[in-house]
Amino acid sequence: IDTMDLSAIDDFANKSLKNDAMSIALSWINSKDYSFGALDVLVQGMADIDGSGNISTEEEDYYNQLFMTVGDALALLGADADGIASFLNDEKDEAGLKIGEFLSAKMDEIQDDDDTIISNFVVSTDQIFESMKKVIRGGVKTWVKKKIRPKKISSAQRMALKQARLKAHTATAIRARKKSMKIRKKMGM
Repeated sequence: IDTMDLSAIDDFANKSLKNDAMSIALSWINSKDYSFGALDVLVQGMADIDGSGNISTEEEDYYNQLFMTVGDALALLGADADGIASFLNDEKDEAGLKIGEFLSAKMDEIQDDDDTIISNFVVSTDQIFESMKKVIRGGVKTWVKKKIRPKKISSAQRMALKQARLKAHTATAIRARKKSMKIRKKMGM
């Protein structure tokens, strides 16, 4: 495999990650349960690639990347970066409630459908927010990945996760991504 193939594979993996993250963010907003636990369950469900119900060590990296990208998706939708940091890093449900209610009201005003929002996020190039936890180790500030806390998924959360997966891979979403990729390629991005 040459370097061009590897860059194409990396690009596809990044776009797939962003697609999944925005689908999770939109499902979380639509669920009206704005707790950290509800978002964590959606992320765990999407990161559980083999469907075993548990996150394996191989899936843990994808889980952490997905959480960081969900933070980017929430920021792109208009959530406050400090609120996102408080919600994702400190797991404060009050911050999640504030973000969820704000974005829910904002989504009611947006004319675009979910597929268009997902496509726009997939082709965006800026990483708005990184969601790794800052800790002090030996007097030095370092970044560590978030720990996974396995949770039982309720039937409503399972349905929300199923909807997120379905929205992420619809023909319309795929077509919109292809169209955006063509435009992006023509623009030399």
